[in-house]
Amino acid sequence: MRLSGAVLAAALSIAATHASPTAASESHFANFDIASVIKVRVPDSHARMSKLILIPKQVPASGSSFKLAAAESIKTQNWAGASKSGNNITSVTTTVTVPGIRIDPDGWTTGMAIFAAIDGFYTCQAELLATGIVLSAIKGADPRGNEFHAFWRWLPYSGGSNNQVNFPIKTGHKIRLSITVFSPYSAKGLIENLSTGQSDNRILSSNKPLCAVDASWVVGRYQSMGEWMRWADFVEPVTMTEVSATTGAGETLNLEGADLLDIEDEGRAFTSCKIDSSSSLSCAHV
Repeated sequence: MRLSGAVLAAALSIAATHASPTAASESHFANFDIASVIKVRVPDSHARMSKLILIPKQVPASGSSFKLAAAESIKTQNWAGASKSGNNITSVTTTVTVPGIRIDPDGWTTGMAIFAAIDGFYTCQAELLATGIVLSAIKGADPRGNEFHAFWRWLPYSGGSNNQVNFPIKTGHKIRLSITVFSPYSAKGLIENLSTGQSDNRILSSNKPLCAVDASWVVGRYQSMGEWMRWADFVEPVTMTEVSATTGAGETLNLEGADLLDIEDEGRAFTSCKIDSSSSLSCAHV
């Protein structure tokens, strides 16, 4: 797997910084930078492909019928989870249980995003179609008041939205995230709350066709007012199940042979992810 020069250049042009306990840390969704979470970035220290560090990860117990090909993880600044290459990808989906999250030990607001995506990781990083949710634990707020927002986006074009979902999302709810491609220029992002039976969707469009060459299932960091939001302290590992994608030829893609991703920045590990089966993965807080 190779990352394109465009993403490497982007990583070099943007200094990675951790959010400090300032007013910037307190402005969450009002200043949410969607591009910061759904454009994958190679850490500055790993900007040269020769320096991409691969470390061993847990593999299934012996006797498992699932043959894990991704026993190592690729480090990025803002993506954890998995990516799988394909050809003419027409849909991607996963179901995630909303994790409980907490403010950081110093009491500051924290955040994270969970999304499914087409493109953005392999040869077409300049374009990305994503549907997901953003979670934030707010300083001084009751944990039961954690905020959950939805986003639908097709970068770098204007199609998409980032706003409050029109139904409640709470810790423990099962949320299905799906993208269906109607044509190279049109797609639908769907968010379903399987715990309540409610759903919301957006129709997205662009003036340039999708590459449709990779599917990703991501737990990610995002920026607010130019600074990384403090990483959410999620109590239990984030688990994605029913992970799959389909192609125009009718092929179903799963996690066998997918690239495993972990977040690392300035020598600090943020996640420890593993592929549990051909259709599930989990990412633990580090």
